[in-house]
Amino acid sequence: MARKITFAEFRDAVAARRQQVVQLAQEGNAEALAALGPLGTFVEFDPDAPLPRLRFREDAFLDEPPAEIDVDKEFYRIVQEAENARDRSKAKDPNKPRVLAEGDSWCYLPSSCPGVPSAIGNRLTNNNLYDCKNIGWYGHTLVRILADRQHLDELTKEETHYFFLSAGGNDLVDQLAAGGVLHDYDPGRPADKYLTSQGHACLNQIEADYNTLLAEVGAKFTRLKTLCFGYDYPRPLVAKGKYIGRHLKKLGIPDSAADSIIQPVVELLGVKIQQAATRNGARYVNCLNVTRDFAWWDDMHPHDDGFNALESKIAQAISGWS
Repeated sequence: MARKITFAEFRDAVAARRQQVVQLAQEGNAEALAALGPLGTFVEFDPDAPLPRLRFREDAFLDEPPAEIDVDKEFYRIVQEAENARDRSKAKDPNKPRVLAEGDSWCYLPSSCPGVPSAIGNRLTNNNLYDCKNIGWYGHTLVRILADRQHLDELTKEETHYFFLSAGGNDLVDQLAAGGVLHDYDPGRPADKYLTSQGHACLNQIEADYNTLLAEVGAKFTRLKTLCFGYDYPRPLVAKGKYIGRHLKKLGIPDSAADSIIQPVVELLGVKIQQAATRNGARYVNCLNVTRDFAWWDDMHPHDDGFNALESKIAQAISGWS
């Protein structure tokens, strides 16, 4: 990391970065709009948060930052400003289909932070086959996406051909962290019978929220083609299981049984998303086992090669739906 600075210096750097984004947009320099730039070296993902969330690195500053500063929210603003500026600055090509990407950490990760992979939406944005705008954020839940309604604002601004949606996984993981979704470990219980009634209710609510979102989008934008992402199996033992595996351990689930217990849950989540997609004229993109041959970054996300394979799967789905 660069030399230590005071928080006041960092705050000035944030203001300068925002000004730089505006200037680069005015100059039409889309390639230079790396969202966080060097500011990404001052943050890291909080290992104790139930969902992906940025915090300041403990060794980032010479002094203590104010406790009321929400670094995750501040960086979200910078990223959105950068994405809006990049989208405004680039030359529009009528031969490229317009894609709007919305979702969670499978859609957007802050890849300008050291060691963080580039997610599907990041890659679609950089794919020269499309004119893609990515409004995803790693901490987004489906509930928040419904409440914010940012996708409706973006779809209204500009004619869009494809809407890529990756959501619901964070809703499930958040409930897993809160407890009550899975039964405690019992060696006599079949691996596909660990969801509790609360767990089934969680998945049913995700399906209901998908129905609400997709029905509204379909009614307002009748020519829009919506693709719903189907999650790949997680790897609960990778990176000390910081998002999924640690909660399985709390239930007494041994490492040897972790995969066999969580996989049916992810499969049923996919079924719920697929049912909602089919009911509302969208298409479900099943990505189970797409990253099977690749290493993972943590227990919830693959490394870049895995995300590259996933982006290729989504690109095939787009090109196959003309």
